[in-house]
Order: sequence, then C-alpha cells, then structure tokens
Amino acid sequence: MGNCWCRPAHKPTPDHPTNIHHVTASNTAPADENVYDSNGYSATSTNLTTWISQSSGSFTTIWGNNATEQIEAFTNGPIIAYSNLRAFTYAQLKAATHNFRPDMVVGKGGFGVVYKAEVNLLGSLSHPNLVQLLGYCHEDGKFILIYEFMKKGSLNRYLFGKRSVQPLPWDTRLKVAIGTARGLDYLHSLEKPIIYRDFKSSNILLDEFYDAKIADFGLAFFGPLTDNSHVSTLVMGTLGYADPEYVSTGHLFVKSDVYSFGVVLVEMLTGLRAFDRKRPSGQRVLVDWVKPHLTKRKGLKNIMDSRLEGKYPSKEAKQIAYLAVKCLRPEPLLRPSMKEVVETLEQIEAVSLRTGDHNIHSTEQHN
Repeated sequence: MGNCWCRPAHKPTPDHPTNIHHVTASNTAPADENVYDSNGYSATSTNLTTWISQSSGSFTTIWGNNATEQIEAFTNGPIIAYSNLRAFTYAQLKAATHNFRPDMVVGKGGFGVVYKAEVNLLGSLSHPNLVQLLGYCHEDGKFILIYEFMKKGSLNRYLFGKRSVQPLPWDTRLKVAIGTARGLDYLHSLEKPIIYRDFKSSNILLDEFYDAKIADFGLAFFGPLTDNSHVSTLVMGTLGYADPEYVSTGHLFVKSDVYSFGVVLVEMLTGLRAFDRKRPSGQRVLVDWVKPHLTKRKGLKNIMDSRLEGKYPSKEAKQIAYLAVKCLRPEPLLRPSMKEVVETLEQIEAVSLRTGDHNIHSTEQHN
C-alpha cells in the first residue's frame, strides 16, 4: 500500500504481461515516502471515492471481513478470469462495511489502472504468505479490491506507528521476515517468475497470529526465466526500497525484489523508515546511512530499534544484519536468491529454537 513513484528509465522498453497503463502516484504522500511524477508516459485518471481522497491514479482496497455475514449473503456477480473471485456492487460494499468504516479500509494503491491486472494476478495465485483476494468492485469508475481480513494491519504500523502501538518483539520480527521471504520465493519460483517490484513494510499485512502476508500486487511484473537476465521497463517503486540498478537503468531483475527485502530487514532491525525527509540530509535514505554499521558489532548495537529495549539475541541480530548486507549488494547477480534467503532465515530460527535463544533476552548478557 502507500504511495509509489515512477519515472522513465533510460531508453525504456516496456514489456508488460498485460495491457497495463502506469499512472502517477498520489500527490498526498506521507512524510516517509517521496513521490515522483513524470510526464514521460500515458496517465489515466480514476475517480476515487470521496472517503479516500480525490487524487488521481489510485484505487481502494478494503477488508473483506468484519462484515462476513453480509458479504456471504450477497449473490455472485460476474467473474474476471477466475471463478473463485466474486464481483460486488458498490452499494453492497457500502452496506457490508457500514459506509466504509475506517477500520475496514486497508488503504489506497498507487496505480489504479492496473486494477484489473492485479485482480487477475491475485486470482491465479495461492500461497499462505500472499494475501487472499476475495472479490472486487468495478463500477462507475470506482475500483475496489476486497481482501481477506488481516486483523493486525500492516507491518509499518508496528515499526513506525504511534508510541501507543505495542512494538513487535524480536521473535515476531523474525517470524514476519521468514513469512514474507517465503512469499517472495514462491513468486520467484513460479514457472514464469513474478517480480513483485514494490516490496515494503506497508505492503506486509499481519493476521491475528502475526503471520505475514504480502499484499498489493499493482506493480507485479513477469520476470525473466533466469536470475542472470533482466527485463527493461518503466521505473516504478517507492523511494528508499527500489533497487538502485533498476532505478538507474530500467533493468528489472528477479533479484530486484531481494534488494527491497534487504531494506525491510534493515527497517525491522532499526525501527526506522526506509526514507524519511524529516531526518538530516545524510540520513534520509536509511540504507545509505546505516549500511556501514551493519557489519560492526558496536555499530549494529547503536542502530538497533530502541523500542526493543535491548531484548534481542545479539548473535541473531548480527546474522540478520549480515544477510541484509548481502541482499543490498549493488550488483543484482551477487545478491542471494530468495530461496537462499529463506534457507538462511530458517536456519537462524532453527538454531534459536534448539538453543533456547528464541526466548527474548537482553543483549547485555552477550556484551
């Protein structure tokens, strides 16, 4: 979710799996996410419902639960490509969500006209770590997606939310990292690999057990069949998360997602946003600022999330930091695959469970 940015790559050569037109992001970005507009491509405006905003180029996503009985009572509508998806009318959704009550609204995606592509893509995928799309509404210029209910909301709420929000303990952060890594690995391991292209903490949703699922496939893109090749396309993503190689050349690799995953790992270690214009100029891009500290023991301790209050196994934190550095390598081909990332994280978890380090304890014991 959240706001995205896009700009033309150097001599872009779009190669889209479906007929997708990319549009500019909302001009009402939060402080942590920078938005870039470009006139170098065709933009199509969507009519947003007034309860979100009047910005162009966005669509709405709402929870498909909390009103389960009402939704289940609706009659089936026409289907887009997949029989497991249900079409709803705007009036039905308004009634089921009690006039779009805020706790039933996930947010808005940055690229409304890729709506149909996202519906068809999510309708064809099934994995425990991908959010389940229940249905959709396309009526009078309104584009709405209905997802399964994820009770805890997005990861960024717990990493960067109000102080009243309970921060995630270390073991839960590791659990979230493993779950999302498995989701990306699934996408990359398909017969025709899918590059997610906009992996970030606001696109990671948590259920009541803090199981993580990846949501918002508006920028997903069919990738090359091998890790060592790329596709050339219009540059899109979110500042602070996007692969620098992709941003500078328009060359999109499967391992471009690996870079973004590394950024989220750093966010989970530090509790800081990938980009924050409120920070001093040299610290606004998180990775550029903290990367030199990730491989230094004392340096890592100094940048760890203060809300953890030192309650994390320092050895595990160091291992996660080293993994993040590998994911953030400038050369895409030198980054690990998501399968290798999953294996590394599962090994860290296995050792933790075997030795008892999964019980959160103060790092003072290790220093």
